[in-house]
Amino acid sequence: MKKSSKAIFVLAFLLVAVPFLDYGMAEFLLRDVPEVPVVVGTPVTYGLYFPKTYAVLEAERNGEVIWRAGDTLYVRTSDDLNLPTVYDYRPEIQELIENRSTEIQRILEEVKGGKGDWNASELYLRLSYVVWLNESISEYRDRLDEASVELFPVAGILALLQGLMITLAGVAFAFEIRDFADREPAKALAVAVIFSGLLVVGYAFVFVGYPFHTGHSSIPDGFLAGIQPVERNSSPSPPCLESWYVKASPEVEGIFRKYLRDNPPVYADDPEYSVHYLELWLNESERNALLSGLKDLGAVWVKDRECWDRESLASLDRTETLGKELLDRGYIDEGDFRGLEDSIDAERERIMGMKFPARYRVMVSFVAG
Repeated sequence: MKKSSKAIFVLAFLLVAVPFLDYGMAEFLLRDVPEVPVVVGTPVTYGLYFPKTYAVLEAERNGEVIWRAGDTLYVRTSDDLNLPTVYDYRPEIQELIENRSTEIQRILEEVKGGKGDWNASELYLRLSYVVWLNESISEYRDRLDEASVELFPVAGILALLQGLMITLAGVAFAFEIRDFADREPAKALAVAVIFSGLLVVGYAFVFVGYPFHTGHSSIPDGFLAGIQPVERNSSPSPPCLESWYVKASPEVEGIFRKYLRDNPPVYADDPEYSVHYLELWLNESERNALLSGLKDLGAVWVKDRECWDRESLASLDRTETLGKELLDRGYIDEGDFRGLEDSIDAERERIMGMKFPARYRVMVSFVAG
């Protein structure tokens, strides 16, 4: 074999076969990581095209890979990863935490300065705001332990270079095999078929992706067409809000059509043609039954669950606890605290006396499967 042909084959192997094997090894390491149908932003994102195996090992060494969405890994870690940084919002989050801590101290000083003269409702508003600020600070501190790693796919100039090397390797191989095709035609044909298959695999990886599909599909036309929403005139709406991201598929459509016959949605974005988003009002048993069926298909991911009535009651308890602490520290007097308790009791009674049309308000977003 000519030296030029050897060089072409070596370059083709380095630019195509090695990245393919690297991607395969990364997929093997991530075999037990659950996949979710949507990418969620994190305070810091790292990115790496090659080697992907190193990126996965680095993420696992300094943290835990919780889930993945396509080529994006969600990592729980308190350390910096030794990977190229795409963006880092942590300084802004730290500044936000510091500003809210300062705001808490300012409010507490004002409370102390007005000792004995506080209007009950005004004091309740001030202390409930302090409680909210503390909860917000805690949530943002927890977020600082989140990161994502983008395993960038082949793209742009690199893909063209890889494709060029595959083409040159094919041309070099054609010239090489021509030299012994007349002497050993059967052997030459077998080798040509095998090598042609390798070339096709190489092109598929470079221009389509691993394992030979881009992963960018769309929701089928007519998905859930004909689902008609119903009007629910009720105030207040259900207290528990959940966001569901659901992979669209014929099986998923079957589950929703069966369910929505008896429980139509409150809202659907385009019921005449194709529904990508709908809103359901469900009781506990209805919500659990629907969610269970979707989980069996591995087609649902639940995000941002919150029940404002429970959270409000918990916030009232924390506000009352804060009031007791301030009383013990001399920031407020007994009269201030009794007024605060009256305001908290009234708000607690109002929340517990509310009647809801359903327990859950579920916002369903359908995404490509």
